[in-house]
Amino acid sequence: MKLRNGFISNSSSSSFIISTGEHEKIWTEMGHKVELNKIATDEDIKKLIEYGFKPRQDEISPTCLELAYPVDLDYTETIDINNTGKTPECYYYQVVCNEDNVLYFLIKNNIPFKASTHYGHETYIYERNSDIIWHMENIGVACEMYTDMEKRFKLFKNEPLMKQINKAEWLAEEDKYQKETKDED
Repeated sequence: MKLRNGFISNSSSSSFIISTGEHEKIWTEMGHKVELNKIATDEDIKKLIEYGFKPRQDEISPTCLELAYPVDLDYTETIDINNTGKTPECYYYQVVCNEDNVLYFLIKNNIPFKASTHYGHETYIYERNSDIIWHMENIGVACEMYTDMEKRFKLFKNEPLMKQINKAEWLAEEDKYQKETKDED
């Protein structure tokens, strides 16, 4: 049996958002600088569609997406609600369990993303060409699900709420895991 360390979940849902830059055009027109390392390229979008990501007209945070559109329902009608024909503002993907496979796909392909995992308890953010993956604990959301606040307090009081995960180290570990699980199939 293979044991997994790192990004894992049990029966929780996760949501991923990848920006196309359409939303950012509004900010550019207002004179704000847009960081291109946070926007998907045309090549990225082709890979996302092939993987199963779906387009959305309204860019939304991954946490809001997870709450507004439960993962077990198909919301393809949200692709272009108003039939605008415009370029989608983002691409999204939702999964129950195994968000590590989606994280691996995105990071391995150097695609920038924002993700809400484990029912919104955690956030992951990756920017193109970055050496780090950001991980944040959303302790308010985590505490809402559990009644034993003393236990939650003890769990979180000594933990950093934000972590920087070394991309190269994580990919090396994940490459090993992907190979091991592929060999088992």
